[in-house]
Amino acid sequence: LKLGTRTCTTIFMYSFSGGAIKGATKNEIKRSATTIHNPASVIGEVLENLKSTLYYLQYKDGRYLFTNQPNLNHILLVKMGNISNKDIEEFEKEILNHTTSSNPLKTYIWKDDPKDIPDDMELKLVILKNKDENIMKNIIEYKGNTPRVYKNTIFFLTPVEVERLNFSNFAKKYMAYNEILNDTGLNLSKEQRKEINNKIKELKKSFNDYIRNLYRVAYLPAKEGICEMDLGVPTSGNSKPLNEEIY
Repeated sequence: LKLGTRTCTTIFMYSFSGGAIKGATKNEIKRSATTIHNPASVIGEVLENLKSTLYYLQYKDGRYLFTNQPNLNHILLVKMGNISNKDIEEFEKEILNHTTSSNPLKTYIWKDDPKDIPDDMELKLVILKNKDENIMKNIIEYKGNTPRVYKNTIFFLTPVEVERLNFSNFAKKYMAYNEILNDTGLNLSKEQRKEINNKIKELKKSFNDYIRNLYRVAYLPAKEGICEMDLGVPTSGNSKPLNEEIY
């Protein structure tokens, strides 16, 4: 049926018609692009696909149009696809540092070697990169090669792997928007730059929510080893540092 071609042709004609108003509404596109062999609602799905694949397709004030400005949705997907797992790991650690404090629990981020965790009376929170009970037991039992004395002063926090994808997508989106903003090769308008800055501000507000939703299983000293405690889904907008919440 070539619905994509018909839709693009319609938008193109409306974009450069010479009239005062540029672009076409969804209903106008449906009337021109649909055929008698398919329901008009399919054109809505076509439009959503085109918004993320066509480089110069814009959506402004309820109208679709072609301009010489790049499409932010498409650029965002391309930039997100170029972000590596290593970049996400570095971002994750940066957010952990940003969402923890030095009090009331001394915090050690991604430390899995027992010799890196002091053996003293000070309360300590060890945030592990992945859940590993063998590492936890090893840290509790030993300080390097010697037995640990103050075993009950150590608490652990680990991620929930089912939340990993949500955090990765969030991290990719945040980093991608920053890359777009700093890419001097893109011909972005003032409106697009304003939109990107607003998106970055919104994502920054969610740092605590996403990292807290990922790192939400605590392990506490118990008579026989350690016991698990799920902190549950965080309250939206909670800005309390992770170590304070554990305390």
